[in-house]
Amino acid sequence: MENLIKTFTVNITKQTWKQAVSSVGNTPKDYKVWKVGDQFKHPKLGQRELVLVNGIKSFKKAIEYAKDNKLNLTSPYEVFALKINFEKELGGYGHIVATTECAFVGYRRACDVWWRGGSREARLGWLEGFGSSSGWFAFSRDSSKSSAPDLNNKDLDGEVVEIKGIEYKLTKI
Repeated sequence: MENLIKTFTVNITKQTWKQAVSSVGNTPKDYKVWKVGDQFKHPKLGQRELVLVNGIKSFKKAIEYAKDNKLNLTSPYEVFALKINFEKELGGYGHIVATTECAFVGYRRACDVWWRGGSREARLGWLEGFGSSSGWFAFSRDSSKSSAPDLNNKDLDGEVVEIKGIEYKLTKI
């Protein structure tokens, strides 16, 4: 199965953890995500490109994918800052997983944004629970790096690539 890749630009502003979680939407006050903010360093302020990848089957494989593709892991602050129409851009329901893990009561976890039917919430999930067909893993790269494919690469014929949220199918001329 091929991975589906979408990219979006996010603007990281200075926020407390409470503000970041609240900005996601309808996160219930009893969710554990509210309790792990002290484990994440606030990322550098400014714009960056988020690369969302669907089709990765586990959190471990997501980390390997980042290394193989020279992508950066994301903090929940970056994922929480994504302000798009989730249903339109990514499908009717699903979740986006931040790829920097944390611990809660001795177990490895990661934060994600979950959406369905216009509702969004921040969550804290088990690493083993990520990798479903409705899940997207989030990575980042500097906005200054070009996201354009190398058009001199002869192996790209027929490939579908995405640049700034728009999908293109490459063909030889």
